Amino acid sequence: MSVRLQRLRQGDYYICVPRLRTFQETKLERVCAIDPGVVNFATVYDPEGRTFCVKDAKNVLKQKFEAVDVLKSQLSVKDNVCEDRHKDK
Repeated sequence: MSVRLQRLRQGDYYICVPRLRTFQETKLERVCAIDPGVVNFATVYDPEGRTFCVKDAKNVLKQKFEAVDVLKSQLSVKDNVCEDRHKDK
């Protein structure tokens, strides 16, 4: 185990002291591994042998962003209605 002295750009220093930590074992069985591939954007594996492949990340992400935009728009409309209702007259 080695200690390091680090210097920030502003001229300040700090010391890095590594330490060992123990973690409790998790009892979750729902885990997966993600392989960031070269041909496919990502392939997801689970312990039961199921796989999910994202080949066209652009379209998948576009759909997710569009769904988020719809929800943001709905929230904005509700916020505006609430503000109009509570304006001082």
